[in-house]
Amino acid sequence: MANGEVVADGNKGRHIILLDAVAGNATNNGAWVELQDHRLNVSIWFDGIAGGASLSIRGSNATAKPAATEHGDAIGAAVDADGFVAVNIVPRWIKVYKAAATGSGTVTAILAASK
Repeated sequence: MANGEVVADGNKGRHIILLDAVAGNATNNGAWVELQDHRLNVSIWFDGIAGGASLSIRGSNATAKPAATEHGDAIGAAVDADGFVAVNIVPRWIKVYKAAATGSGTVTAILAASK
């Protein structure tokens, strides 16, 4: 699968892979995904964060999809541990960005949202 790939899309819920098995010791721009009308109960599950890796949830309300190299605004604090993170500020576009080539392991981030 690829960053930004929708893995489940239904009338009530949506699951999107924001980062798919990204090396902990690499940078990754992530992929912008549009939340459309799935803007309730937005959370992101992080797995595989190790060795000091740190990720950032980013958002944009741009009309058109931002370029992958644009990083929008940070939503909340940096994420440096596995688990669920609730997204309380819900933009039009969202992604997970890994700016520093620090850490180890293989990082995956999956977004879940409902209507």
